[in-house]
Amino acid sequence: MLSLVYKIYGYLFAKPIFRKLNMFLYHISLRGLGILNYENEYLTGEKAWLKNYLKNKKNPIVLDVGANVGIIQNIFLSLMTMRKFLLLNHIQKIFKNYFQI
Repeated sequence: MLSLVYKIYGYLFAKPIFRKLNMFLYHISLRGLGILNYENEYLTGEKAWLKNYLKNKKNPIVLDVGANVGIIQNIFLSLMTMRKFLLLNHIQKIFKNYFQI
């Protein structure tokens, strides 16, 4: 059934005149999937996903490659009682900020 809907949509809307509409729908659907919603952890869905993922983990070790300003680390800190972090970043100024968290 869904494949039929896709075929009909493609037949009707795969035309240059509908390019703006299709690009709008594309970008809205990305945000609905949590992609490009980097404003906060609620919009990205990261906190909800991590909370669900971590609920059965006893002593997880977090490896953050390319750690930046500590957003993900703050999410982990709010969700975990046992905390082991390995943060990797080659920029010394950013790395020093982690010791202030």
